Order: sequence, then C-alpha cells, then structure tokens
Amino acid sequence: MQVSAPDVIQLERRGDTSIMSAARFGEPFQVTSVAHVKLGDKVYVGLAASAHNSDAYETVQVSNVRIIVPAPKDFVPYRDYIGSDIEIMDMAIHNSRIVLRSPESLQAPNWTRDGKALIYNANGLVHRFDIATGKTAQIKTGVAVNNNNDHVLSWNGRLLGLSSHVRRPDGSNYSTICTVPVEGSEKATLITDTDQGHFYLHGFAPDDRTMSFTGQHDPAMRANSPKVLNLYTIDVASKQKTQLTTTPALDDGAE
Repeated sequence: MQVSAPDVIQLERRGDTSIMSAARFGEPFQVTSVAHVKLGDKVYVGLAASAHNSDAYETVQVSNVRIIVPAPKDFVPYRDYIGSDIEIMDMAIHNSRIVLRSPESLQAPNWTRDGKALIYNANGLVHRFDIATGKTAQIKTGVAVNNNNDHVLSWNGRLLGLSSHVRRPDGSNYSTICTVPVEGSEKATLITDTDQGHFYLHGFAPDDRTMSFTGQHDPAMRANSPKVLNLYTIDVASKQKTQLTTTPALDDGAE
C-alpha cells in the first residue's frame, strides 16, 4: 500500500480475510488484504502508533473512531433494517459526528432555518431533534401519520410540507401533500386531493407560493402506466396544478 499519512483508515474482516483501506482526503481508497492469518471467532480490535525510531517522539491524533457490525449476507434493503445514524458533518474539517442513533429507520433529516434542530421521519411520523439538548420530540401532523421522507421546510421557516398516505373512506390511500406549522399542529392543511393519485412533494419555490412534486394526476395514466409519474407544480393558495413533463417514465426529485 503506497499511501503516506492517510486521513482515513478502515479495517474490515470477512471470515478469515482481513482488509485494510486507507486514503488521503479527496483521493480514492487504496486497499490491501491478507487471508492466511487465522484469528478465530473472537478478536480484539484497537489502534496503535509507532515512530519506528526509538529516539523519536511522535504525536498522533485520532478522531471519529467507529466499530460497525456489517449487515448479514441475506440482507434485503427496504425489507430488513439494521438501524440508522444521523450525522452532522463539519465542512471546514470534513469530519462527522453521530448525533442520533436508533434501531429503526431514520429518514431525511433537514435543518430548521435557525440551525438549532433537525426534522426527520421515522415510522411514518415526523420528529424534531434538538442539537443542543440531544432530545427528540414528535411533531404533531394531524391526519398525516403515514408520512414518507419527502418532507420540505418552507423558505421562511414557518411551514413543514409533507407527503403522507392519507386514508380515504373506502380504505385505500394515496400519497397526498399537506402542510403544518413547523412547530406542529393537530390539523394538517391538505394541498392536494386524496383521490387523484399519488403526489410526492419535493420543494417549495423561494417565495413559498408554489410547490413542486412528482405525481400521477391523469386517471388514465394511473390505470395504464402506474410506474409513469411526471413533474408538476401547484399554487399553494389556489390549489391549481400545472403539469411540467409528459415523458413515459419516472420524473422525480424536482426542487
């Protein structure tokens, strides 16, 4: 391995194979491995440093050390879950720290406009994580209790836009766009209808008057091509929708 003074080191074990990866920041990992050393089932892991010179003293600084148990070989994404971490990265030093860890699936953390909290989705509900205290509290979202991770904060920081599977009287449901105040409310304001197909929110316009979303507004399209979704905008006040694309594919993620 020809890498000097790496910024990142990763040690991995797969059976009797030990793998080391190292890299300087911004460069690809260089990888080497050995498979002839039998360590047995129980091993200890640690970090050690040497100056390779008995007359020299060296200082080593280590940060962001983690031990991770990998997923099993039969792991199926979106069916099996192994927990989640929410991390904050310091862009000046390119280092990250875990601020919240859970055995559940934590999705789509977004900063509040004041930078004091993160809003994220877990098990269909929306939560606020306070950076200073490290405490989490559920945000009340009215009928929107089956939210996906397509939640968006308005530019003025006052509204939380949600995509939620709202149940209809006949027992079915469509992903519907609604809003609540960022601090939460017992009542959600519906922006799209609950019987006109799926709507997946992706963004507020900078003036907060319009939203962009991926949807299936055309009944014939929903029936004949359920996987075809197009881009739309909707005026928040009038609820008037405007279709932007008509491609025979999935158009997604417009902000």
